[in-house]
Amino acid sequence: MSNKVVLSYNESLLRTSDIELLKGPLVNSIMREFIFFALNDNQLVDSSGGSHWSLLVFSRPEKMVYHYDSSQGSNDDQAVELGEKILKYFSFPVQGKVQNMPCLQQTNGYDCGVHVLCNAEQLASYASHYGRVTGCPKLTPETVIAKRWEILDIIERLTGTGYVN
Repeated sequence: MSNKVVLSYNESLLRTSDIELLKGPLVNSIMREFIFFALNDNQLVDSSGGSHWSLLVFSRPEKMVYHYDSSQGSNDDQAVELGEKILKYFSFPVQGKVQNMPCLQQTNGYDCGVHVLCNAEQLASYASHYGRVTGCPKLTPETVIAKRWEILDIIERLTGTGYVN
């Protein structure tokens, strides 16, 4: 087995074997059952852009696609369009199988990305334990705040800047 370097950061190396240890047997099985998509409201397929992100989750065990939007309604059209394509790809029924899920709503115009990260993390953990997405509790505002600080801390450690202070 090749143990090539997949990431070199400063004096640290991340090798293929390191990633395999992180995956473990549970992550490989979860990835076959659930697929997570960060969904953007960009209408132009030939260029990058868009201003709002939400999370779309395909659940093979439930034969459903679930949409988690922290600004309810902003990405509904995009969610239905992609969700139906995913269901058709797996030869599942489409009618009524893309569902908007109740989730914590952002209170500002800039936290959608943090909400996507938090929802994905919580839903992946829940799905790994219960084999489904439905029933996962909503995020709390404290979870979103903690994630923002976690990201800032990572940036500060990687860049050596004082963004957090």
